[in-house]
Amino acid sequence: MRLSGVDPGIIRELSGIYKPFIKAFKELISNAYDADATTITVKVAEDCESIEVHDDGIGMTPYHFESDFARLGGSTAWLQGGRSPGGRPRIGHKGIGFLAVARYCSELHVTSHATRSYEGTRLVQRRGRKAIPLEEIFGDVVPLEHLAGRIKVFKSEALDGARSVQLKKPIDFMLDGTEVRLASPRSQSRELRFSYVLDCSHLLFDAMLDFDYLLGLEHREDLRTLDNFCKVKVRLVTPRDRPVGGTLEPFTTVRLKKLKDFVVRELTAPPVKGKQKSIVFRSGREQFLWRVARSSPIRDDVPNEVEADAIKALEHASGYIRRELVERLQLRRVPELHFTLDLSQEHVERIERLLKEMKKDKPSAP
Repeated sequence: MRLSGVDPGIIRELSGIYKPFIKAFKELISNAYDADATTITVKVAEDCESIEVHDDGIGMTPYHFESDFARLGGSTAWLQGGRSPGGRPRIGHKGIGFLAVARYCSELHVTSHATRSYEGTRLVQRRGRKAIPLEEIFGDVVPLEHLAGRIKVFKSEALDGARSVQLKKPIDFMLDGTEVRLASPRSQSRELRFSYVLDCSHLLFDAMLDFDYLLGLEHREDLRTLDNFCKVKVRLVTPRDRPVGGTLEPFTTVRLKKLKDFVVRELTAPPVKGKQKSIVFRSGREQFLWRVARSSPIRDDVPNEVEADAIKALEHASGYIRRELVERLQLRRVPELHFTLDLSQEHVERIERLLKEMKKDKPSAP
């Protein structure tokens, strides 16, 4: 699979945006939330060298993986009014995608199945040809034999400048197992546009992204010619994949493999002896799972009066909190405690909203 032509140096910079590791890992939780998952399961290997995230969201077809997951830029969070297919307010918007965890593991493995179809549109240059290979229209991520009887071209157009002519099947074109054959004079235009639906409910795919290879590229490398940074294997769903007496439901499993040494050291850190009352004294694995379990993919919209009451309650309990801090941290003195609302997330969201409005209002280049 190829990646858009982005300088490797830029890729390395983007991969360092999410620090520390827990922040990058939470992006996987956010992705599952955007996929309308109701259950997300996190498993840490015994040796802490790999972590798995499994969700029961809508899953991905191989085409969704190629167009949405394994790409840089062009986030689709704005589609459908910025909401997920299930109506949730979507989180993902930066378009960095898989690079969130690139600096923390050597390989990222993705397995997914979806019952939804993939809908796409492709503009094709005819170049005097009387037949267009199907790979040029649908791409080559799925072998054509897996799509037999599952392709529907619901709109086809012959384009000549601003003029568009609707083509009809089988008068103007015919679709066979390997190509679209152009059958009429009006289909012989310079450009053709096909809108189609691909049924992928019978497919399951496994993908592996090689981060060590991708981040180790020299600046002069042309990523448009690289085919081996991501390997995708598409196969048919078999009875072995289905639960006994049931059907295979949509899912996505993401595995971070060969975690970097500094991540493994953080996860395998032993607990501090004799100090078990606070999470900061627990083992690295316990701290990681504690932070993941308490992560919220969306901010809480708390009414102003509730926020004021919360601050007042904390100030009322400040004496008790100070005594607990003295005991747990073994301090001789504790400074006065002052409680304020953390508005940093709201500030970030406001800045991003303003930038989006500025981009929308910016006039197009002539």
